[in-house]
Amino acid sequence: MAQNAAFNQSFLGVLGQLVQVVLGVLGQLVQVVLGVLGQLVQVVLGVLGQLVQVVLGVLGQLVQVVLGVLGQLVQVVLGVLGQLVQVVLGVLGQLVQVVLGVLGQLVQVVLGVLGQLVQVVLGVLGQLVQVVLGVLGQLVQVVLGVLGQLVQVVLGVLGQLVQVVLGVLGQLVQVVLGVLGQLVQAVGSQSPPPRDLRFSCI
Repeated sequence: MAQNAAFNQSFLGVLGQLVQVVLGVLGQLVQVVLGVLGQLVQVVLGVLGQLVQVVLGVLGQLVQVVLGVLGQLVQVVLGVLGQLVQVVLGVLGQLVQVVLGVLGQLVQVVLGVLGQLVQVVLGVLGQLVQVVLGVLGQLVQVVLGVLGQLVQVVLGVLGQLVQVVLGVLGQLVQVVLGVLGQLVQAVGSQSPPPRDLRFSCI
């Protein structure tokens, strides 16, 4: 009976040491996992912050370019309309002078001047349409170019973010496997001695 009691005490002692070792290793594993996850969250937040800054900067530049082109387009349209008004006023002034000077040829002169006026107006409006279409075409090209660059930047940043996340997760898996290996070795080294069957029947 004394030998069984001694064996039981020895077994309980070894089992207590084994439990302490397991708890210590699990505590270290939890600390390592929490540390790696904290670093991963910081890296992801940092990359997302930089991505937001890049996107906002590109959108700000795009808005500035669009506003600048629209401002130039408005100036061109106002300039052409001003010239058109001047031409119309000049033609009307000539028409008034002709009407007052030559009453006999009023109908022929009026028809001729109106025909010229229509031709001038159509010509100016055609040029105005060409200018507007040209400016709008350049604006569309600029917008498409900027959006293409923005898409490339976003895809590049997301690719780098995915690589960073995969790298950190790979390191985390290696750390977990290493700690589990140490845990298995510790459990194997702290296993209780085999019980002597000669004293089990006493």
